[in-house]
Amino acid sequence: MLLLIDIGNTRIKFALSDGQSLQQHGAIEHEYAWEQSIRQIFTEFTLPIEACFIASVMAEQDNQFIEELISTCSGISPNLLKTQRFQCGLENAYSNPETMGIDRWLAMIAAGQKSQQAVLIIGCGSALTLDLVDIHGSHQGGYIIPGIRMMQNALDRQTALIDISAEESLMPDWQWGRSTQQCVSAGSLLATISVIDRAIINAEIEYPEGVSCFIYGGDAPRVQSYLRQAVNYEPDLVFLGMLNIYAELKGC
Repeated sequence: MLLLIDIGNTRIKFALSDGQSLQQHGAIEHEYAWEQSIRQIFTEFTLPIEACFIASVMAEQDNQFIEELISTCSGISPNLLKTQRFQCGLENAYSNPETMGIDRWLAMIAAGQKSQQAVLIIGCGSALTLDLVDIHGSHQGGYIIPGIRMMQNALDRQTALIDISAEESLMPDWQWGRSTQQCVSAGSLLATISVIDRAIINAEIEYPEGVSCFIYGGDAPRVQSYLRQAVNYEPDLVFLGMLNIYAELKGC
C-alpha cells in the first residue's frame, strides 16, 4: 500500500492507496509536535506500507525531521514531493517553481485530469489560493489572499478591541454583523466569497468556451454554499495529485 501524507499549517491529513484509489483517510491537528503526530499516523494502519509520498508546506528543517521519523516508523525512505516546472502534463507559470506550495501544485495536477476544459482550482485553507490552468495544461497564474481565519487573526492581533474568540463571532451565514466580532466573522467570509466569485468571472471572460471550477480545503464546504456559480467540491485533490505522480513514475 501507498501512504500519502499532506502536511498543512495546522493539520496532517493522511490516506492509504492501492495506487489507483484512496482506501482510508485520517487527519490530526499537529501543533508542530512532529514525533507524536507521525507515530499516531502509524497506529492507524495495520497494512504494510510499500511507499510513502509527502506533501508539506513546512520549513526544510521540519521536513527533514519528518522524513527521518517516517523512515524510522516504516522502514522505508519517503518521497518528499517538490513543485516542478513540468509534471504530469502540467506546466508551471512560476519562474521559480520551488516557491509554489506543493499542495497547490498537486491540486492543479489532479484537477487538470478531471476536465476537458480550462480549470480554476480554489484552495480554502490557511490562505485562499486560486490557480487557473488552460485546456493544454499551462498554468496561467493565480491569486493568494489570507484565509478566513487568518483575516480574523490579523484583526485580533493588530487591534485592541476585537476579540475573535468570543462565542458570538460564530455566525451561521454572512448576514450583517451586530457586534464587532460578528462584523469580523461576516466580513472575512464575504471577502473570501467575493474574491472567488470575481476570479470565476475573470476566468470565464478569458475562456468563454467554459471553465471547470474545483474547490478543496478545510473551509471549502462552508464557502461553496455561498458562491454564485456552481463549483465541484473535491476534498482529496492533493492526494489525487500524488497518485497521478505515482502513476507517471511507474510509467502507467
